Amino acid sequence: MLRAIQLAHKPVLQSLDLSVSPGEMVALVGGNGSGKSTLLRLLSGLVAVQSGRIEIDGIASDSADFFNACRKTLGIVFQNPESQLVANTVDEEVAFGPGQLGLPVAELHERVEWALAQVGLSERRNWQSHALSAGQKQRLALAAVLAMKPRYLLLDEPTSMLDPQARRELMRYLADLRGQVGILLVTHRSEELEFCDRVVHLRDGTIDAEHSGAQLWENPDLFAGLELAIPTELRLRTLLAQKQPGEPYLLESNLPAADFARFEELRYEYARGTPLRHQALHGVTCRLPLDTCTALIGQTGSGKSTLLQHLNLLLRPQSGQCHLWDQLIGDKTPARPIRQQVGMLFQQPESQFFQETVWDEVAYAPSNFGLEVEKNTREALQLVDLPAETYAKRNPFELSGGEQRRLALACALAYRPRALVLDEPSAGLDWAHRQRIWELLKQLEVSCTLISHDLEEVGELAHHVVWLSQGKVQQQGPPGQLFANLQTAGFAIPAWSRWAQETFPNTPLPVNQTQFTTWQRQEGGPGE
Repeated sequence: MLRAIQLAHKPVLQSLDLSVSPGEMVALVGGNGSGKSTLLRLLSGLVAVQSGRIEIDGIASDSADFFNACRKTLGIVFQNPESQLVANTVDEEVAFGPGQLGLPVAELHERVEWALAQVGLSERRNWQSHALSAGQKQRLALAAVLAMKPRYLLLDEPTSMLDPQARRELMRYLADLRGQVGILLVTHRSEELEFCDRVVHLRDGTIDAEHSGAQLWENPDLFAGLELAIPTELRLRTLLAQKQPGEPYLLESNLPAADFARFEELRYEYARGTPLRHQALHGVTCRLPLDTCTALIGQTGSGKSTLLQHLNLLLRPQSGQCHLWDQLIGDKTPARPIRQQVGMLFQQPESQFFQETVWDEVAYAPSNFGLEVEKNTREALQLVDLPAETYAKRNPFELSGGEQRRLALACALAYRPRALVLDEPSAGLDWAHRQRIWELLKQLEVSCTLISHDLEEVGELAHHVVWLSQGKVQQQGPPGQLFANLQTAGFAIPAWSRWAQETFPNTPLPVNQTQFTTWQRQEGGPGE
């Protein structure tokens, strides 16, 4: 059994008791900055115990054998998986850990093959690790841990960058795996709790609630106390008990004719001219309408981030055309004027930080572009709920993953760009801050392009959707038209969209709760 006994690490953790037994999966939930990642690092021996005790199968943290026990029996996947990748290629990464155990070559190869198969990366075994998408890197980090055959798994939001299908497959795999290991899972996704035996809530550095997964589904009101959204399935059940819509949903879509960006037969190849070359985009043609929100969706590795990076000239077209505000982008197009108008949030926000304090990080762009520094910086921090009075002097790299993502958004907002380019803007955010960011993005009068694997988020924010698969555009248009096809392709569309599709086939779909309730109020539905 893995146990924490009166464990404290001030100021983050106060005092808590927690246990995880082999054969169970325990979810650890709580708001951003509540101490979840710190607890995982303590349990894994990466941070020294200040107060209290940790035990791993009876070996205490004050024992000389404790760190050896950590290495042999615990596996951890960090919130940012890239920070734990050490090898050049995928198979070398998975082989690195078990390779230190002195295993026979045949067993080492067998472990690598098995671990890659579990996470669906067998076909990427010869790829360079840095060429993988963020979701693929998450799966690679998990494969490297699984190859060590640990007795306990500590997983810090292992599905945050995965597409819906990969997320479901991973959770089913973890549910099956718990018969062999104990799993402590940090998550902000309420739908993942149905796979867990227990759910533990961390608030202000201590455990203040614990429930079984079954209790939550029997009493949905408990989700609010865990700082989680009620799953869409349960919300839909409540809505349908009131009234069922009686006629097909009417789609309203009025997109502007002008474009923020337009791509024509765009192609891009990484490691061009080398044996490791990889074609990421295969003749992409699509439009991103002006002053609206466009969502880029698709499975991990479909080319979304590559396409996004053309919008502020981090990448330039190798073949085909890219227009930004009707300006044709070429090799000699000056980058600075474009970048001053396009604010960007990276998939891994900490990769864009370089200042020593939160204030200096946000103030850098306004200062660099000759704008009002004090006012812009303070307002941007307030918009993302990182008030200057509390966060200004903190180091960006000491923030939680969710706080770092909000800081990166503040950096983009601080210089008032005409367009925002956001790669997974709500990944790692708790429900309250996720809603706050959604409301903020709805209010901004800018052209917004976002990547998201969360179709509830797409339904809330997007007016236009571009669906990518294997570097090609599969379809583009209003989300109400695309969602039916996405369901057929294996995407997890929101519960209200799925119900509408099953009830009124071959018609547009409501894509968010507001649309569903508006539709529900129309005359003629059963239950009046």
